[in-house]
Amino acid sequence: MKKTQVSLIIRNGTVVPMDNENRILTNGAVVVKGNTIVEVGDADAILRRYSADRVLDAAGKVVMPGLVDTYGHAGHGLIKGIYHPERGWPTGKFYFHATSEDWWHAEGLLSAVERIRFGVTTGLTVVGSTPARMDSPVFAERQAQSAEQTGVRSVIAVGPPDPLVTHLPEPWSGTFWQEGRPVVKQFSFRDTIENTVRIIKDWHHGLDERIQVALHYPYLFGRQAAHPRHPSVYDPAVHVPVMVEKAEEVKELALLSAP
Repeated sequence: MKKTQVSLIIRNGTVVPMDNENRILTNGAVVVKGNTIVEVGDADAILRRYSADRVLDAAGKVVMPGLVDTYGHAGHGLIKGIYHPERGWPTGKFYFHATSEDWWHAEGLLSAVERIRFGVTTGLTVVGSTPARMDSPVFAERQAQSAEQTGVRSVIAVGPPDPLVTHLPEPWSGTFWQEGRPVVKQFSFRDTIENTVRIIKDWHHGLDERIQVALHYPYLFGRQAAHPRHPSVYDPAVHVPVMVEKAEEVKELALLSAP
């Protein structure tokens, strides 16, 4: 019997297909043609029917679908768990005034590689909303480019910040590095909406569906979120209408952006 030529066979591993039958193939094989898995089954049977340009021996290993990381913040991949008991997280002033486009690109590359290392092939990354940067589309673009370079699937979450966030002093501003010099630019809630729309148009369903864009809406608890350096008084009569108004605005954007 003539064998079918394929791109890749992964053989001799313990294959966990994660199918409806909950199969575990102790001597399994996976057949790949181009970018598509065409068959999963017993290794001996697979090798009788297929020949491959490349064969990987997975003896002593588990072969399974990639894991999905359902939530991660852009920027956190580099700062890790840095937290000060009195000063809190460094994400506000640091993210907005001490990072460049290249910093966000490097962070995206590091996070993608670390995900791959731990078996994660699809991850959600929050760029917009609180507290990361949406004062320009460039930061989300650099995160998407990082996913493009590393080959992972990525859901880029973008959107406006919490309109009442306590650890971003008003008026909101961000620093951009131009010719090696810091340039501070103010931005508004409306600016972040416009940048969000730009990212949705440019990247949603991009790279043969490897990039998806999710709309990340503002937090609804506003000034209830305590911050050690920026205490505030929560007034439901004043703050709740603002939070609801902005949430409704983002909801309308989500409905317009839906396929």
